[in-house]
This record gives sequence, C-alpha cells and structure tokens, in this order.
Amino acid sequence: MSSDEAQHPSPPMSGLFAFRPMETSTALPSHCYRDPMLVLERKQEEEAAAEKREQARKLARMSLARIRAESLFTKDAD
Repeated sequence: MSSDEAQHPSPPMSGLFAFRPMETSTALPSHCYRDPMLVLERKQEEEAAAEKREQARKLARMSLARIRAESLFTKDAD
C-alpha cells in the first residue's frame, strides 16, 4: 500500500452507490452501421447458397437408383 493510499483510502466497490470508472465505449459511429434489412437479406442469401451447395454435394454422392427411389417418397410438387 503506498503512502497516498494510506492517507486517502478508496471506498469499497459494493453497495447501492458504488460506481466503477467509465470505460471507453465500443459502440460504432452511426455511419458504420448497415441497414438491418440488407444484413438480413445477405444472411438469407448465404444460407440459401449453403443449402444449395449441400444439396449438390448430396446429389453427387447418391446413385441414380437411390435418387429415383427417394423421388417416389418425396412430396414435392415439382
């Protein structure tokens, strides 16, 4: 404990009126935010593209006979 701390002890950091020193803000300035709809659209496009890639990989692994057999049980109205 330094001599300054001994002369001026700091109050304990608990209780109703205990405030911590302000930390720097991590919020971005308003010009850095994007339109939420654009963000949502991009996310949905990426998810749809990932689903298409997965379907393409799945079809590449499946035999023609299996594809025909599964098409009998799918309820898609293609």
